[in-house]
Amino acid sequence: MVTNQLITHIDAARQRGIAILGDTGRKAMMQISMPVLAETGVIDVCRLIEFSDGANTRRGIVRANNVSVNWPTVRQTLTVEAAV
Repeated sequence: MVTNQLITHIDAARQRGIAILGDTGRKAMMQISMPVLAETGVIDVCRLIEFSDGANTRRGIVRANNVSVNWPTVRQTLTVEAAV
């Protein structure tokens, strides 16, 4: 439980609660390079994805995407924020 004498309005209490609940532990920014496939297309920023990191399956939020074209290959490099 978190209390503070200066929080006297519901809006301030809600913002403090969001900050407390959003602190979910250690996170890492990971880079994933993959082709742009017909099934996935260009993956949007803020999209929740699941990917395999060796033996681990992780979920993360796409924070950035960089698309590069070297004809006939189109690749995207995703920056994903995932729990460690």
